[in-house]
Amino acid sequence: MKSIEKITWFAALALGLAMMPSTVLAHGEEHHEDEHAHEEPAVKTHDHGDGHAHSHAKKKLGKFGKIAKRNKQLKRVFPEAKSFRPTAYSLSKKQATGIQKKLRGKLKKADKKGRIFTAYGPKFVPLGTVVFVAAKEIDKHAMTTGVGLNLDGSIANVIAFTHHDDTPWAEPKWLKQFIGKSPADDWHRGHTIMLIEGYEQSSWQMAKVIRKAMLINQKINGTSKKSPKAASHGHDHEGGHGDDHAH
Repeated sequence: MKSIEKITWFAALALGLAMMPSTVLAHGEEHHEDEHAHEEPAVKTHDHGDGHAHSHAKKKLGKFGKIAKRNKQLKRVFPEAKSFRPTAYSLSKKQATGIQKKLRGKLKKADKKGRIFTAYGPKFVPLGTVVFVAAKEIDKHAMTTGVGLNLDGSIANVIAFTHHDDTPWAEPKWLKQFIGKSPADDWHRGHTIMLIEGYEQSSWQMAKVIRKAMLINQKINGTSKKSPKAASHGHDHEGGHGDDHAH
């Protein structure tokens, strides 16, 4: 009798797992969601004696913690998306040189090889892509910036992920100016790109980080309205001859 009950219990468990909803994760595999799957990692706040509370990540995340965190970031960048699929990319020497020429700066090793996330709506219709770029060159904070891009290559959204409150260039009200900009647009410091008073250099560096993400996407996916197809070596697409006119 006990063996029959045991078999029935395992059958019910298997059926319950099979019926649970699944989502496409950052690493391209399926994982069953639960109510805690998208929680932020625990964060502590400390007063450094300047009257301001500074927050710090409590500890490093494990594999599934990182996946859950990335999924939450993707959803913030592209809130209307139902799922995401990552595709690995590797810029060719020609592609990297083209981006560096427009940015008037060197690409980091991490910029030349990474993953682009395609965002899908209902019925698996592609909506655009998301590119994550590190912004460590701005200051000491390990800030990651997520740039959402429409199918035509223009910027749909920008979210700066940071645990620190002393980064005005991460504020949504300032980042809003980049929405709608395309690879063909000129980026003029202080003219077409408004800088933050007192943080002119840092905010200009942030603008270049955002533009870098857009140009990486352009090189891999082009600027067509077709479904994004990130590949290991995409074709060299040029969407214009804009320059950033740094001073």
